[in-house]
Amino acid sequence: MKQLLRILLAAVGILAIVAVAAVVYVTTFLDPEDFKPRLTAVVEEQTGLNLALEGPITWSFYPRIGVSVEQARAWLPEQTEDSAAFAAIDRAEVSVAFGPLLRGKLPLMG
Repeated sequence: MKQLLRILLAAVGILAIVAVAAVVYVTTFLDPEDFKPRLTAVVEEQTGLNLALEGPITWSFYPRIGVSVEQARAWLPEQTEDSAAFAAIDRAEVSVAFGPLLRGKLPLMG
């Protein structure tokens, strides 16, 4: 019984170390600001909207894993950036709860 408990504690400890290492790696080596050009290109490809991400993009890791953006505006293809934006947001966030992510059960919102 003690051997099983030690193995379980070791497995939990290793998973915790891997999780902390992943957070440190992501926050140290991946700057979310580097994704702005790719995000604007994908939005234009998929929707035809011209997107301007003017605020910072930030990570969040607790209590949910996610990313947020501040100050974004979008224009229709025939609009210029000098005209009023088709859509504008002050802050948007996308996140996933950690528990369901580990279980592979992500709820679909509709």
